[in-house]
Parts: sequence; structure tokens; C-alpha cells
Amino acid sequence: MSRSGGTPRLGPYPGPYAYPYAGPDRPFPEARTRRPPATGVARPAPVPVVVAGVLGIAGALPLALLVGDAVAFGGLWDTTGVKWWLYPLLAAPVAQLWGAIRLLSGRSWRVLALACLPGSAFFGYLVSVLAVDGTGRGLGWFTLALGAPLLALLLTLLPPVRQWVAGRRRAATPAP
Repeated sequence: MSRSGGTPRLGPYPGPYAYPYAGPDRPFPEARTRRPPATGVARPAPVPVVVAGVLGIAGALPLALLVGDAVAFGGLWDTTGVKWWLYPLLAAPVAQLWGAIRLLSGRSWRVLALACLPGSAFFGYLVSVLAVDGTGRGLGWFTLALGAPLLALLLTLLPPVRQWVAGRRRAATPAP
């Protein structure tokens, strides 16, 4: 009597080899862990991801303008000598833009976090110099625009951002 017929089996149990299993040396199929089926619908990006990405992109422009002006107008030389810290800062706007694109595409949050460190440090340097300067110049809009990398860095380190990127990367890896 076939098993697919839907009628109950009458009689003794014929044994594990009576039905079409995987083979006589493996009468029962191996248990495998299965991933949940992909629904094809990606989870939308949370608000901190979008805001951090936009701030990362927007914060690259003032940093590029300021560093470009410092190099173009000879700001690398001072009465005390060469300001060596401006040389690595030349690559910071490009790295920050690349990190923001990687975050918005759901590939990596670490790249933006590391790329925002030079801009955040430069913002902190300018705030400390202008606060101690005492000339009354104050913080202009340009200095405050340099605060975008700091905000992007803080938003990138939030747990929802890291969890969203981890979920996107997990969904993108092929099943074993």
C-alpha cells in the first residue's frame, strides 16, 4: 500500500527501508538548519541611518573647502613651522563621502565612523582655539557647518544603525 494514497496503513510496520528514503545507509534525512525564506522586501532604513548619511555627505563639503583653502592659500605654513596635521586632513572629505555612501547602501557603518574622526577632531580644535582666542570673532556659520561630521559620527554609533547594517549584510550573504 502506498503512503501517498491517504488511506491508513493496516498491518504491522514494515520498517524504515520500505519507503523511499535517502538511501539504505541513511534511512532518515539529515536535519539541516534552514534560514527563513527571504521575502524580497528590504527593511527600510531607520531615521538615524538617513540622517547620519546625509550629515556625512553634507559635512564633507565644508571640510573640503576649509582644507582646500588652507592648502591653496599657504595655510600649511605658520610662524612655528609646518602644520603637519593638515596633510592627512586632505583625504578626510573623500573618505567621509565614501563612508556616507557605504552607510546609506547598508554595507558598513565603520567606514563612516572612522572617516568622521578627522573632521570631528578638526571641529573640536577650532572650537577650542576660538573659545580661548578672546578676539571676539566667535564661531561663524562655517565653523558650525564643520559640526556635521561630529553629529554623523554620533548617529553612526547608535545601536539601531549598527543593527540595520548587520541585518542588511546578513540578508545579502548567500545561504550555505
